Amino acid sequence: MPIQQVVKYEGDNSTFVWKHPAEDFNTNFQFIVHESQEAVFFLNGQPMDLFGSGKYTYF
Repeated sequence: MPIQQVVKYEGDNSTFVWKHPAEDFNTNFQFIVHESQEAVFFLNGQPMDLFGSGKYTYF
């Protein structure tokens, strides 16, 4: 099953918070968290999960 979307932040390290423009990540996506970053997924305004550096794939 091919990856349909790859999500990662490519900006500078001075940014404290960045929200991806897409709000619906269902299946077949991959996200990449760089070493100096953490990712937090929110659902209905509540934090659901925290991810450290690495590559994550959801099918």
